[in-house]
Amino acid sequence: MASRPPTLPSGLNEKVTVSALADPNNAVRASVPALTNDRTSTAVLVDSRAHTVKVVKSVTTPEDFKADLARLQ
Repeated sequence: MASRPPTLPSGLNEKVTVSALADPNNAVRASVPALTNDRTSTAVLVDSRAHTVKVVKSVTTPEDFKADLARLQ
């Protein structure tokens, strides 16, 4: 598990807030049921009402979830 957040790529949509997190104590993963027992790089897409829209596991590039960003309105 990462002890520090990864570097975010440049060129992300400025209208969407993107945060990189490290979760060395599994606190974030414990609070998101879809992340239980998952140890991959994961994107959790959350809308403006704090509803989880999608969990994308094994993320290697923003292209892995780019098509889902429109659902975050």
